[in-house]
Amino acid sequence: MNEITITTGLQVSKGSLTRLIPTRTFQADLAGTRVISNVQNVGTTHEALVVGDLASAGYCTITNLGTNYAELGVDVSGTFYGVVRIDGAKSVGPFKLSSLTRHVRANTAAVDLDITITEE
Repeated sequence: MNEITITTGLQVSKGSLTRLIPTRTFQADLAGTRVISNVQNVGTTHEALVVGDLASAGYCTITNLGTNYAELGVDVSGTFYGVVRIDGAKSVGPFKLSSLTRHVRANTAAVDLDITITEE
């Protein structure tokens, strides 16, 4: 139990605007037995997120190794809807995926996304 440990926090400071969300750590169970980690080359047409042999959606982190942004989103009847923007040379996550059926798309040119996903 508690095979996954996640630590998060956020600090914003600009002029009189300040906000601190303290560092928090929590643990989660990895009920499955798999984790996938790969670099996916993503083009400007949306494509399925490569999930390998994962049987269930768990925690995900994505690092954009390119310079332009990419999006993580959903395909509804052939139309892509971006939900999470991943700026160039930035990371998002960890966050919990609700489904393994997710899509990614680069903005103006292909980018490499370094993706890690655990099973539930």
